[in-house]
Amino acid sequence: LGILEHATDFIESFTNKRRFAKVFKAYEIKDDFSHLNERLNDVALALGLALQTELASIFKGKTRNREDKQDMEEDERELDRVAKILEEALHSMEERIQQAVGTVNDSMKEMKMDLKDIKRIIESYNEKPSVHPVQDIVELKPEDI
Repeated sequence: LGILEHATDFIESFTNKRRFAKVFKAYEIKDDFSHLNERLNDVALALGLALQTELASIFKGKTRNREDKQDMEEDERELDRVAKILEEALHSMEERIQQAVGTVNDSMKEMKMDLKDIKRIIESYNEKPSVHPVQDIVELKPEDI
């Protein structure tokens, strides 16, 4: 910034063309202008490099942000896909568990009915004495054989 101010002051001192020509010839300040031009070129080059660096940094940051956003969207899609698969698997497991519980309940009902039948049979044997109809038994005589 200081070199630009110095260059401006130096050039403003030669605003009158005639005066500039006389002074330029009289004092042969061509070397001064050449030196000033080199310094201005150096500053312009440094400013250009700084600008390129800054632009590259901004571009890199924007690129990184865009890539991060894309990565995040891909991750969200993958998580949604996995969540859907897990939800379907959970639903399938729930259905199989419900079927198994239903089968167990049905088996328990059948067993309960079988136990009631067995209990009734046992109770019926306990209530009635075992009576064999003796009168129906006929003794066979050897001559009947």
